[in-house]
Amino acid sequence: MKTARRLLLVALALGLAAGLALLAYARIDPLGFADHKREVRIALGLPKLWVTGFNIDPAGYARAPCPADALVIITGGQSNAANALSDPLPVDPAAQAFMFHGGACYRLRDPVLGASKAPADGRGGGSLWTALGSALSLRTGKPVVFINGAVGGTQLGDWLDDRSTYLERLLANVAGARKQNLAPAYVLWVQGETDAMALLPPAEFTRQISQLIARIDATGLVPKTAPWIVYRSTHCLDRRGNGPEIDKAVTALAANSDRIILGPAASDLDDDHRRDGCHFNALGRETLTADVLAILAP
Repeated sequence: MKTARRLLLVALALGLAAGLALLAYARIDPLGFADHKREVRIALGLPKLWVTGFNIDPAGYARAPCPADALVIITGGQSNAANALSDPLPVDPAAQAFMFHGGACYRLRDPVLGASKAPADGRGGGSLWTALGSALSLRTGKPVVFINGAVGGTQLGDWLDDRSTYLERLLANVAGARKQNLAPAYVLWVQGETDAMALLPPAEFTRQISQLIARIDATGLVPKTAPWIVYRSTHCLDRRGNGPEIDKAVTALAANSDRIILGPAASDLDDDHRRDGCHFNALGRETLTADVLAILAP
């Protein structure tokens, strides 16, 4: 009897998985389908899959001496902070814009080193950071160095899970940068689409942000005076879930924090600003660059 019941439960679970997969395949693009596959695995009690594709090969990138008196910025989160944007953008030749990775500085260019790779569909390869690096360097007259580590498709809690190695990878680069006298001045965090779709409670999302900040502070690698600029970024296709509630919670968290600055309202950008309903295009990048530039160098 128990065996028959167990077989019935397995059959129902597999049927549910197949149904969700077919629904996902029929309604969303391959990027969204990956999210549904993850949900099915979790529903079936299977181990979580971790992202392993990172843009870490410096071949073809122009190595440069690490600049003195630089404005150093850490970037993290998920795909919109990585290499999933359309239209890779060259850095203005007049700008002093760099990125640090693997113990060395390189001239900033897309796709950025340290973050997850561009989507396999070939439609990405751009980032938010080339435009910001150009604009920020030209406005301040200072060199800008990015330490990038965003990972596409992640949830905020993944950064707190040691099995993922996401935070470990990012902090290894921060540690290397500190050896070159590059002290982070800001952390820019762009996260929320996957958690909104998974209906993570807003209070848990903000708790995890606070926990992530505390964990990084405990390493001593990032000055405790360095502000975190947290974007509101929960919109992806039509799968916003409880995105508006998470955005409100982030707004409230920033209002009551001396450390967190409320970042751009990326969730408010419509499909005119996105290449696929989720990841930003050139217009989206331009809008978000102007918004965060107003915070960093008003």
